[in-house]
Amino acid sequence: MSRRDESVPTSAVKAPLAEERASRRRKLINKIMNVIVVVGIAIDLFFAILYSVLDTRAYAIAIGANLATAALWAMTPLFYRWPGPFAGVWFLGVFIAAMLSFTLLLGHASGSHLFLILVAIFSLIFLGPRPIVLPALTTLFAWGAFVVAVKVLPRWPSHIPMSIDQS
Repeated sequence: MSRRDESVPTSAVKAPLAEERASRRRKLINKIMNVIVVVGIAIDLFFAILYSVLDTRAYAIAIGANLATAALWAMTPLFYRWPGPFAGVWFLGVFIAAMLSFTLLLGHASGSHLFLILVAIFSLIFLGPRPIVLPALTTLFAWGAFVVAVKVLPRWPSHIPMSIDQS
């Protein structure tokens, strides 16, 4: 009988293993987010510098939008220490805002709004599948932003002086 009791794992043994696995998963997710954040900042700063070299006055709105989204991307790692899915929600919100700002600048004929489709998989990765409510709401919000980008935002570049061929 004592053997039987020894082979049954206790909750005290399971808890540290589960916490360790969750900690490793969170660290991996944070590394993935960091890579995407660095790429997002690099893209936004590249276009802000490019537009400022071309013509600062003509591209003032584009420069401001790119600098604003770069600042939002840069704030993402600050939320890693907060408990729960706050960092993931912030990341997805910045991702949606960045794609909408690119679509506003370049027009939806450029196809930049198509990246909003990635929010469905990003929400499952960064927010986790349980409970499904938060990833589902984030995905619905992104799809709503997709519909707004297609139906409301201009088809051609409207806030920057370039044609659709140049964007």
